[in-house]
Parts: sequence; C-alpha cells; structure tokens
Amino acid sequence: MTKPIIAWSHSRVNAYLTCPLKMFSEQIAKTHPADFSGAAAQWGKEVHKALENRIKLGAELPSNMSQYEARVKTFEALAENLGYEMKAELALALDAKLKPCGWKDWNICWVRCALDLLLISEKSTDAVAVDWKTGKVKEDDRQLALQAAIVFRHYPHIQRVTSMFCWLGHDGKMTKITFTRANEPRLWKQYLPVVRDLTDAVTFGKWPAKPSGLCREYCPVDTCKHNGGFRS
Repeated sequence: MTKPIIAWSHSRVNAYLTCPLKMFSEQIAKTHPADFSGAAAQWGKEVHKALENRIKLGAELPSNMSQYEARVKTFEALAENLGYEMKAELALALDAKLKPCGWKDWNICWVRCALDLLLISEKSTDAVAVDWKTGKVKEDDRQLALQAAIVFRHYPHIQRVTSMFCWLGHDGKMTKITFTRANEPRLWKQYLPVVRDLTDAVTFGKWPAKPSGLCREYCPVDTCKHNGGFRS
C-alpha cells in the first residue's frame, strides 16, 4: 500500500498527540472546526499582523501594542550590527525528501513551518529564527528545533541557527537554543516517530480518542463519548 502524503507542522503534531480523534475532526474531516474566535487567539493574530507590518512596511504599532516597539528595535539593531536582512512572516515548506517546495504544493508538501522573523545574510553562516509568543510561557524545545531544521534545508550556506521564542507578554523574556548543521539529523528524529503514526492514521483511518480533563468542557467533538455534550 502506498502511504499518502500528509503535510504536518509543529502545531499539527501537537494536536495529534493531544487527541488523534479531535485533530482528525478539526483539521482533516473538518466536521468540528476549531474555534479561534476567543479573545486570546484574536489578540495573537492582531499582534502578529501588526509586527509583520512594522517590520516589512515600517508601520507604527497600534497604541495598545506600543510596548512591543522595544523588542522590534532590539532585533533591528542586531540585524544592522551584523549586516543581516529581516524577513517577517516567512512561510517555508519541504517535501518528503526534505527539499524546499511551495507552501501550497498540496501534492508534495510534507512539512510546513511559518517563521515570524528570520535574520539572515548571504555573507554569514549564522541565522536567527524568532517566534513571537503572546500567551503564557510554555517551553517547547521541539518547535525551536524544527525552526532551525527548516532553515538549514532552505539556506544551504547556514551552519548555525539561534532559534528563539520572544515572550511578548512577559517583559520581552526570551527562550533560545543554538543549533548547528551537524545537529540536523537529530532535530528531525524528534518528530519522525509521531509523523509515522500520523501517516499510518491517515492510511488506515484509525483516529482513537485520547480522553483527558479537557474533554468535557473544551472539546468541540460532541460525537465523542468523552465530550460533555455527547450526542450519539
């Protein structure tokens, strides 16, 4: 049996690990679309867009986000000092052979990673990948690793990537790890077991429920027996 290609990302892998049935219902079958209308999600969208416009267009940040100007200036100063270009909201994708492809190359795209900010230069073998975080501090080394792995594949001259989270709601707290190209095989290995499970789930149509304390109140899949609003 030829296994299908299913495009994955850090968020999709996390969703699958949380509950395969919920991920399938929200992202593949789309019978119970995820609700991103909450205040926190909307705020995150607005902040990311405002920062993109600030970096790409030089637009002034809205007054309720002016506290983030210092963060942007920090990266601008770093880029100027090192002679780096600042690339905001960079959508990067790879095929199953880890070759760069288009984000919307539906028939071959295997993994996607959206970088909020990349500092890079053709003259330097170092790069900096940044992810803006507007929520609670939640460390996740695997996401930092994926950012670096994607950069290595798209930019062959890069030998070292400092991958970081910038926690905007926590006085600019940053979490960062520096990866070298020699680390790359290990970076992919962190994801491959669950990606294989995800591919098998698509191939064989097996999406088991994974009950947790969040099921009854927070899951939209009301056709699951663990849901508080279960309907058969």
